[in-house]
Amino acid sequence: MKFFTLTKPVSFSGRTTSGFKKTTVTFIPPARIDGWDPLYAHFGNGRPSQIDLNSAVTRNWRFVARVGRIVSRIDGVNISAVEHYSALRFLFPGLYLVNNSGQTPPYIPCTGALLETLFASSREVERDVPWFTVDGAVGWQYPKPRGGIEAFTLIEPNPERSLKICVTVKFKEIGERTERFEFPNEDRLRQVLSAPALGRPAWIETPARLLWHHAGKMFWARRADPEHALRMIIRHRVDDILGAVALLPSPVKGGFPSLSLFSQCSGHLADMNALNMLMLKGKTFLL
Repeated sequence: MKFFTLTKPVSFSGRTTSGFKKTTVTFIPPARIDGWDPLYAHFGNGRPSQIDLNSAVTRNWRFVARVGRIVSRIDGVNISAVEHYSALRFLFPGLYLVNNSGQTPPYIPCTGALLETLFASSREVERDVPWFTVDGAVGWQYPKPRGGIEAFTLIEPNPERSLKICVTVKFKEIGERTERFEFPNEDRLRQVLSAPALGRPAWIETPARLLWHHAGKMFWARRADPEHALRMIIRHRVDDILGAVALLPSPVKGGFPSLSLFSQCSGHLADMNALNMLMLKGKTFLL
């Protein structure tokens, strides 16, 4: 897999997630700003903001980009969906996002055009992917967000022509829940993967506006129901996993990928990196 870094700042126009007003964002090359690690964004006022772009639930918004077809081909991999900016951070390690129009992150519907704009001002770089093993499973570690949130995802190895996903989420404030899902065949999985592109992406509503942090405590906005909150978060994680699977040209010949993944702090980036690891280890994916 190839990775890229920007050679100069790149601006792009889109719509905000609140009210869909026009806005412009700027991506800048990797750097350490005021001692903050590049995992964090900073806004137009010059101060980095404590927003973890890889976390699904630490704020009441997400940095998102609409699911869409992308014509770019990168090292033989046809990227067919990019759900939010974490996907961009996978290709552009250490990328910073500067919001030029205020505190509301933008909703960018033309993801393909955005990638083409970034590629035009970037160069390829070498990158070591810091894999580690947890009890034999492939893992990807994230910084732990505020509030003591813990979440992990396990995709069970399955040699049959189906995809089994087990998602467990755990929060100090609202408890723990595990759910298992199975997509029995390739046709069904393709239906699931194509559904978000047909309408409003599910991850704008779940759980982006369901939970947020304030003074180190968790709140759920719509219903004071911990079980409901956990179910919404799990559904979101399944969407993220399916979005990562959609990045593959097609399932592995003879079945779907066999994959075990431990994701601390929950993130779409982890899912994509784990799938990328399968390719790096010589698994055959057919176009």
